[in-house]
Amino acid sequence: MDAMTGTGQTGNRYWERIEDKFFQLMPPLSSTPTRSYRSLQGRWDSIKTACSRWAGCIEGVSNSPPGVGVGDWDAIAQQRYREMPRLKGKPFTFRHCYTLLEHNPKWKLREQEAPPPRHKLVELEDVEEDDVLDTKKNKKRPDGAKMTKDKIKKNKERQQHCLSR
Repeated sequence: MDAMTGTGQTGNRYWERIEDKFFQLMPPLSSTPTRSYRSLQGRWDSIKTACSRWAGCIEGVSNSPPGVGVGDWDAIAQQRYREMPRLKGKPFTFRHCYTLLEHNPKWKLREQEAPPPRHKLVELEDVEEDDVLDTKKNKKRPDGAKMTKDKIKKNKERQQHCLSR
């Protein structure tokens, strides 16, 4: 919905807002059945599941050996979708939903994403603990409360250790 309200609301409130938007966008005297927010939530769950399975079939077909034309992908993906054990031969019926969702990041192919950067491994024998905590990775944001308390505790232990010598 919107970023300001997105995380500061309960799940029920989120779906109530979707229900309100559904009734605003639904044309008057429509043959579409009226739905409660629970009904909309259930419908989205079935659409999301089917589209995720379909995206997996499309991805599998696109990675198939050469010789399979792009025009054949749909028929092959439909066959693979029907062969899924839980579907019992039912075809994919949410193409109109998938055409809206396929460009969304959730359904894009993961192979096209860049791999995450590898961080340098630090040998702990050569470096003190404080130096490990101050690595480049941790300089982006300030220490949290737990980290600060741990540093204070370690400094006190060092001071006591030095004084006891």
